[in-house]
Amino acid sequence: MTEVGYTKTIKPVRDWNERVWRLMFAQQLEITRGRVDGASPVVIDGYLVTSGAATDVLILEGSTIKDPSIAPVGGLQMSIVSTSAQDGVNGTGVRSIVVNYLDAALNPQSETVILNGTTPVLTVATNIRWVGEIHLLTYGSGKEFAGDLTVTNAGTRYKFISAGSRTTRSSAYRVPAGKRLIVHTLYAGSASGSAAARVTVDFAASVIDSESFADSGLLVTQGTIALQDSSVVLSDGALYAVPAGEIVALRATTDKAATITAGAYGWIEDAD
Repeated sequence: MTEVGYTKTIKPVRDWNERVWRLMFAQQLEITRGRVDGASPVVIDGYLVTSGAATDVLILEGSTIKDPSIAPVGGLQMSIVSTSAQDGVNGTGVRSIVVNYLDAALNPQSETVILNGTTPVLTVATNIRWVGEIHLLTYGSGKEFAGDLTVTNAGTRYKFISAGSRTTRSSAYRVPAGKRLIVHTLYAGSASGSAAARVTVDFAASVIDSESFADSGLLVTQGTIALQDSSVVLSDGALYAVPAGEIVALRATTDKAATITAGAYGWIEDAD
């Protein structure tokens, strides 16, 4: 194959597995470049620090729960507050944020919220059914959250960002309406210092055998990775499809205090 200025040689595939890999990689690359209508990349990144042993804990900052908190079908208005007065107008921390969410119809929406430190601020939206990624928008000299940020309604926590962060780190993701999530890579890692912790990480979803549990938040394990102060990346060409409205997440079990990271890479595409 000849291109302007140089000659490129494309080697023949060695076997069927390599042929499939090349086709998959080409598709992923085109999606990443924004050349596939109705499709876009998805990065799911979770982070959890445990102070001791824990069982089936969702991998997201500040988590102690097994399944995600689920708003009612009609959605809710959220209250957002920091533990620091510096997260607000003229503060040294974060002054305003972007809240990405799914509305009552599970359509993606976003809202800019101006923080007011330790005084709760309500979202304009009253139909938030799923709180997605949140990140800083404007900020002071600290360039990060000065305190812990929580998103709640009637005492139920729907999102958390720890002080010193700039965005959420949650392994829980809900598929928007009219879309399908394709997961092509999973990763997990754990670190525990001198006392090596034994950690298992479960990949879980709210659907199994076409039965959906999304509106109750119940997650069912689909596969498990075992770790001991190590990391694993699974990206061997296997694809996992998740229908619209369903939830995926990663959960951890550890016998000692540990820092655990886990997530997934993939894309969303138009559902047929």
